[in-house]
Amino acid sequence: MGFVGRATKLLLGVMLIGFIALVSEPVGADHEPVKTEPTRAPRTASRALFSVLAALLLTAGLAAAGYFLWTEYERSEPPLTERPDIGAINVYFDTPGVDAALEVAVNSNPYNSESLDVASDNIDVSLVVRGEAAQQVRFTLVLSGSAYPQTLYPAGIPRELEAGCFRGSVHGIDIECQGLLADPSGMAPPGKDTVPVYVITGVTSPAFKDGPQSARVTLEGEGETVVETAEQRIFQLPEVGTRFIPLEFREATSFDLASGARVFVPVQLTSVMTYDTLESTEVVEGVQPEPLSRAPLTWVSSANQAPSGTVIDLREERSRDRNVFVLGVLAGVIGGLVPAALLLWSRVFLPAK
Repeated sequence: MGFVGRATKLLLGVMLIGFIALVSEPVGADHEPVKTEPTRAPRTASRALFSVLAALLLTAGLAAAGYFLWTEYERSEPPLTERPDIGAINVYFDTPGVDAALEVAVNSNPYNSESLDVASDNIDVSLVVRGEAAQQVRFTLVLSGSAYPQTLYPAGIPRELEAGCFRGSVHGIDIECQGLLADPSGMAPPGKDTVPVYVITGVTSPAFKDGPQSARVTLEGEGETVVETAEQRIFQLPEVGTRFIPLEFREATSFDLASGARVFVPVQLTSVMTYDTLESTEVVEGVQPEPLSRAPLTWVSSANQAPSGTVIDLREERSRDRNVFVLGVLAGVIGGLVPAALLLWSRVFLPAK
């Protein structure tokens, strides 16, 4: 039953209780109506019992209606929430001077199971080495925060490892994985600002004959890129890019990751990020940076980027406004029955004259 149906039934029930309590009069033993006198007649036991029952019934109805109003109003209003934490996807190579494009597609599933309340993020990472003379290179992806892959199955059972990679949540060809504590950007001193990171290494290969060197890794994340509240979805995508090193020093600078690998940053890196395709009734607000396209939401940058914004469902917003209006009408009707309840209780406690 929908909200309007529940509210209508509650309204009719409370009005019926109030009507019965106000218009009904007790009948004496001779089955004749009690005559109205200028002064109140002495209270009989049956009349006192009737007044108590009527007062209790109407008060209970008003209390139930008040509780219904409060819970429905709380449910209709989107709760205040903070934006999700920023994760990170950083890319490195074992060879200096690599010119690469990194494409990351994120699709959020706040509730991906009817039987289990489990959230997930599908993260598709594609890496392409540009240049006519591009050779096979070894790449390293360092994932953290919301980009960290799921370590458990939806039922809460730990995932098995294959070459160090979590089965079912990390997919790729000839890749190896390692979970450790490190600084995702590689810029902090050893032992400082360390967080759980997931390091994926592999080698590029042509996707087709005479094609460019490329690699693809798909991940099943923990569903931490989006917070869903009523008609709103607040999203914060992982920061995609690489460690900052001035352009003139990139080919000559290498550093060690916590995994033990010595790596270089790409000399040029273009990141392309895409997020869920909007429905026809959805709009996006407060998005940063401004997307290049909205079908799907797409951002392109030569620097590190971490897009964020709020997706609003106009259908849900209109439904919420209608529900709040119905709640206001119901509150007014119920408030009008409060004097009736006070009158009934006065009959119980005030002595008859």
